[in-house]
Amino acid sequence: MSSFKELSQNPWFRMFSFLALLLLPYLFWQLILLFGENGGFFHSKFGIDISTDNFFGSFWKKTTLLIGTFFVNISVPLVHLFGYTTFSYDNVIGLEGHVGWLVTRDCLGIGSFVIFLSLILAYPAPMKLKAIFGVAGFFMILFLNVLRIVLLTIGEKDFPDSLDFLHYNAFRVIVFGAIFLTWGLFFYMIKKYEKA
Repeated sequence: MSSFKELSQNPWFRMFSFLALLLLPYLFWQLILLFGENGGFFHSKFGIDISTDNFFGSFWKKTTLLIGTFFVNISVPLVHLFGYTTFSYDNVIGLEGHVGWLVTRDCLGIGSFVIFLSLILAYPAPMKLKAIFGVAGFFMILFLNVLRIVLLTIGEKDFPDSLDFLHYNAFRVIVFGAIFLTWGLFFYMIKKYEKA
């Protein structure tokens, strides 16, 4: 019987371990969404409401409201910098005289961060580098999502015909582009660290 050290040198084992470490946080995230706000998957696909009496449902709803309110509180002063008058209530932000935006779980960037952090943690690299890029990636995604909320709030008045494109396409490309660039920098720094 081979030892774990021998097994860990096997390229197939290393590939499987990497994929497992990469996918486990994402699968855990999807599991939370299955039982999350409004019943998640089960409610939307089958009309089964499982969220009212379970831990995940109430926890997720409160957490989304708390983080969404945090995002709105950061975004309001930034919108004011552009000279607009806003209204906000909990996780809702908008310009006076317009409908506004409800900041939901998809607006928070948690899924993007889970994907980003999964690769950083799964890839064999020094823990110091993983910690630096994990924290930097968190703040990058936070900043991009706040910027997204600010620009969508302003865009509601200035670019109403482009809102769907901005909301669903442009910002997704920007966020995932920034994630891929940060991953590239992470891999570059690993190579540089290994040479030193």
